[in-house]
Amino acid sequence: MVGSTLASPSQSSDTTPVLRNRISIVSVYSNRWAEMQTQTFTHASKNPRVEEIFAAERHRPLLQK
Repeated sequence: MVGSTLASPSQSSDTTPVLRNRISIVSVYSNRWAEMQTQTFTHASKNPRVEEIFAAERHRPLLQK
């Protein structure tokens, strides 16, 4: 992933290192077909374990869904 950071907002850079040593699930899609494809990995009905992790970790301030 490439984009701006708070450290250098006027310059695009590799933003992936910020995710190092962290568990990240990122879903990116541009149309309905792609959304349905990503849901096969991340939707609670298709992958209940992901939802279990979110439910167990909701108290963490950096957890986002």
